[in-house]
Amino acid sequence: MLFWFAVVSAGGVIYWMRLQMENLGYNYSFLNSSFMMISDFYSRIGYDKKLKSKYYRTLIITLLLWLIISFMFWFISN
Repeated sequence: MLFWFAVVSAGGVIYWMRLQMENLGYNYSFLNSSFMMISDFYSRIGYDKKLKSKYYRTLIITLLLWLIISFMFWFISN
């Protein structure tokens, strides 16, 4: 169960990255553009401090949610 939650969380972060890049004016086709989009995103956060802080805040929130849900599953199973 936790594995699938981690997969969904990672997919959510990648989708969030895509939305941020589209808000900045980048256009990607729906299929077969993930690697190009991720590459553009990481090069963009190299010089865009606002995007970088939003990205790290999103990662921290995702990690905290994952830890809270993991702890809840551990607590329920014991």
